[in-house]
Amino acid sequence: MWRNTSILIVIASMLVLSGAAQAGRDVTGPLDTVVGVPNDNTPPNELPPLAVDDQILTKYLHYDGGTEATGFRVTPVAGATVVTEITFTTANDADGRDPVEYELSGSNVSIDGPYTLIAEGPIVDFAGGAAWPRRTKTTTPIQFENDIAYEHYQVMFPAIRTAGNYMQIAEVELLAPVFKADAPDPADDTTHADTWANLSWTPGEAAVSHDVYFGESLDDVTNGAESVSHGNQATNFFVVGFPGFPYPEGLVPGTTYYWRVDAVDDANPDSPWVGDVWSFTVPPYEAWKPLPPDGAKFVDPDADLSWSPGWGGRLHTVYFGDNFDDVNNATGGVQQATTTHDPGTLELDKTYYWRVDEFTGAVTYKGNVWSFTTTGGGGGIKGEYFNNTNVSGTPVLTRIDPQVDFSWGSGGPGASLPDNGWSARWTADLEIAISDTFTFSVNSEGGTRLWIDGELVIDMWVSWVATKYASLPVHLESGIHSLRLEFADFDRDAQQQLSWSTPTMAEQIIPAGPLQLPLLARRPAPADGTVGVNLVSSLTWKAGDLAASHDAYFGTDADAVANATKASPEFKGNKARGEESLDPGKLDFDATYYWRVDEVNDVNPDSPWAGKVWTFNTGDFLVVDDFETYDDIDPPAGEPGVNRIFDKWIDGFGTTTNGALVGNDLPPYAETTIVHGGGQSMICRYDNANKTSEATLTLVYPKDWTEEGVTKLSLWFRGDSGNSADRMFVALGDAVVYHDDPAATQITGWSEWVIDLTAFAGVDLTNVGSITIGIGTRNAPAAGDVGTMYFDDIRLIQ
Repeated sequence: MWRNTSILIVIASMLVLSGAAQAGRDVTGPLDTVVGVPNDNTPPNELPPLAVDDQILTKYLHYDGGTEATGFRVTPVAGATVVTEITFTTANDADGRDPVEYELSGSNVSIDGPYTLIAEGPIVDFAGGAAWPRRTKTTTPIQFENDIAYEHYQVMFPAIRTAGNYMQIAEVELLAPVFKADAPDPADDTTHADTWANLSWTPGEAAVSHDVYFGESLDDVTNGAESVSHGNQATNFFVVGFPGFPYPEGLVPGTTYYWRVDAVDDANPDSPWVGDVWSFTVPPYEAWKPLPPDGAKFVDPDADLSWSPGWGGRLHTVYFGDNFDDVNNATGGVQQATTTHDPGTLELDKTYYWRVDEFTGAVTYKGNVWSFTTTGGGGGIKGEYFNNTNVSGTPVLTRIDPQVDFSWGSGGPGASLPDNGWSARWTADLEIAISDTFTFSVNSEGGTRLWIDGELVIDMWVSWVATKYASLPVHLESGIHSLRLEFADFDRDAQQQLSWSTPTMAEQIIPAGPLQLPLLARRPAPADGTVGVNLVSSLTWKAGDLAASHDAYFGTDADAVANATKASPEFKGNKARGEESLDPGKLDFDATYYWRVDEVNDVNPDSPWAGKVWTFNTGDFLVVDDFETYDDIDPPAGEPGVNRIFDKWIDGFGTTTNGALVGNDLPPYAETTIVHGGGQSMICRYDNANKTSEATLTLVYPKDWTEEGVTKLSLWFRGDSGNSADRMFVALGDAVVYHDDPAATQITGWSEWVIDLTAFAGVDLTNVGSITIGIGTRNAPAAGDVGTMYFDDIRLIQ
């Protein structure tokens, strides 16, 4: 009686509540284009992009912040947005570096402006008498009036807390109004310990009413099925699990419920604003959420066990052993009030079973039998150490490291390496026992970069003090995943520690158990998921450590390739070690393919090691050059290079009439930071002092520029406002086409240049021998100047 009365009071009180305006959504993120203002005099690991990377452990620092206004410009990938709020987060170091004033401006021309002032004023929290806590956001967003959507924003800091110091900021958020329902209560993906719920949310910015969907099926709620639709309502709360409301018999313990709220304004053509799907789970009567998780591997032999109590559970009985049937059938255990259990020190590499029964005071609910396997004491990661800072050439030291947890100080890892000026590469097959979302972090003093399944998730190839860098969350399915970590000790001290965490696992150094020797084929080229592969391509990969040969499979059906055997048509033969390449023949236009490489060693009983299924698509265009296949392999002394970017794109090196220099001076020779698509682009420095600068690629494929009905050449380029103003051209033989902008070299951001192939007068488009990209007026050198250009994704389109 009292419980029902209290519920009615809560429901009645909700009827008088109005929806408060919600905080805006941050439109910036780690994929945005960011430049400093001024764009110099910044430490190499505290660069402008770190002000909007969604991590408070990193920061942007400018040495000139105490003597002039400093800041940054950003082009959000979110596109044009109406920003009406801003927040700031302090960095880790001295509070005298905190900015105390700000200016926010917007532009719809380019990242270089011109800019229109939106708002300015003090950062009150940072300017107070007491220093604001380190790595702490301002209490509330600073709000201002703005109704213009801008593509580019500039944030400047005219003053800092202590004049003459540096300027530093950990994070800046530019907040735009949110039109979807937000801030669900219960929070998304949480536990709700009751059989009724008063669901509430913050209305979208323009919401007049709300369409509510609620049910037990994720698909039905996602699709807005009629069976889970509960109509339109004006209020921003919704009661379930109570007589007179949906689910009048109450919510069912052990069930996950899904719900969605669409914001509606019938007078607005953009309505409805479809909401996200949220969920909550009513706890079961049985014990649940075991730690270690059910099926976990590589568990520490000294680990304690814990769990979440079942609905109404007051006392708990734990059964533990190494036999499933014994644990499942056990009775008469001792009850305890706590939800942890210490099984003592366990044996290595052994599977254990455990069960927890819950007693409510009236009923005992038998638990499920869970299992885990302790670490075998083996595992580890392959470490290769190089006598240079480029991770290139032959390693001078190779060993198995149990984990990456090193603080070398001013020394090095071994007698064959110097104290400074060396690098390392660690590779492993990372075994994920249970699918989860992982955040990887590297505490590094020196350059570091980390790849998971071939995707670069941390990239800080700089030398500075020890700093922790974290990846964005990465969802990994159970199974084997490739891990590659690289490090360079440029100077001073050296430190490298590789950690991971999940929503249920605190951050820890990745232990030896899940790290295994890299036995699977890895690093496919084209990379897994690539769109836009040349129709004439070789597929390559890096061999697993124990492979003597490779069984290759290829086809157009993912399941067929995954399940193929040597008797299947997808089997394309066995390749000897050293021949990590497959010619699939001429590929189809705009087609998707799948391939797999199994590593084979007939004298090893664990062979073969079945590979992952990789995929790529040829795209609805022909690839002239996407710059992804170039490598950093230097030839032996006296021999010509083979596949470095400047081996293919012939520039002006060694001449006095051609001012172009393609590629970087040291590996990586192709540009890997400023790219339009994929992982590499072409950097080209030009010097047009009485020269013309150009680079030429001799074509192997495609030479027929009429194939598949293509009619245009597409080329992405990026200049810089600091470049000398000059023309840009593309030439096919003697036919030259110039960009419409005579100062194309000063165009910032990635821009696409599309040229109709008919513009190349007199060229036999069925047999194009080469393509040239140049700066200046061809064959007419003049008194020019210098600059740097970037080129990427040269394609033929229909």
